[in-house]
Amino acid sequence: MKNILVPVDFSELSKVAARYALGLAETYHCNVHLFAVQDINSGPHALMNKYKLEAEMDRATREDGAALLRQMQALSSNQIKITFATQTGYPIHSVIETYVHANHIDLIVMGSKGATGLKKVVLGSNAAAVINHSIVPVIVVPGSAVYKGIKSIVYATDMRHLDHEIHQINELVNDFDAKLHIIHVVPEGTSEEMNSDEPHSANIKTISYATDHFHVFKSTPVAETIDDFVLTHQADLLALFTHKLEFFEKLLDTSVTRQLAFHSHVPLLSFNKTTTE
Repeated sequence: MKNILVPVDFSELSKVAARYALGLAETYHCNVHLFAVQDINSGPHALMNKYKLEAEMDRATREDGAALLRQMQALSSNQIKITFATQTGYPIHSVIETYVHANHIDLIVMGSKGATGLKKVVLGSNAAAVINHSIVPVIVVPGSAVYKGIKSIVYATDMRHLDHEIHQINELVNDFDAKLHIIHVVPEGTSEEMNSDEPHSANIKTISYATDHFHVFKSTPVAETIDDFVLTHQADLLALFTHKLEFFEKLLDTSVTRQLAFHSHVPLLSFNKTTTE
């Protein structure tokens, strides 16, 4: 991992994400790219003043970007390269995707909206679009998060693509030198058999620590079980794979009455199946 991208809008939430990314970069010797997208997708009245609006937005964005860059540089060591760039475009996720390609980005870190943030992030925000289209992993950082290292990762899986996913997770664990817990929650009332002693994948057995930290539960709601597991094991990161947000939608189904409380303090790492398979 060499390059981390932080989409910023200069809100406190994006600054939290920037500080979290800086902590990652300091630990793993990465470059940090602060990137602001100027979204000129306005109504007819604004379009009449398009050039004036663009010039004013560009000026303000560059001033805010320079200020944020100074703040991050003051917090960092001289060994970390931090840059700021801005670009006008729409939709925002497409502009970010282009930047990712052009600058060899390995990871995106962006902010969320706190304790009730997962539903908002996933179901109606720029972060949702980034998660759904990104070709690289995305870490969504809650507003209360402070980077303290990543020593414990919980990987929640629906088991359908475990053979493919486990090797990507393994690369991440090796990068972070972290302990991995794999959790599969079987909803009550389903016909799926439980077997907590025997992982459902031949490939998982090739990773020695994974076999020792494989956990299966039968419980409803699923989200609450994952929540309790993350808190009990004091995880620093929760990892999920998504397929057009299908896993999130499953977690946020009307049968899941309790929102994911862990999202108020534990960063969420998303791999997009549609772009990684």
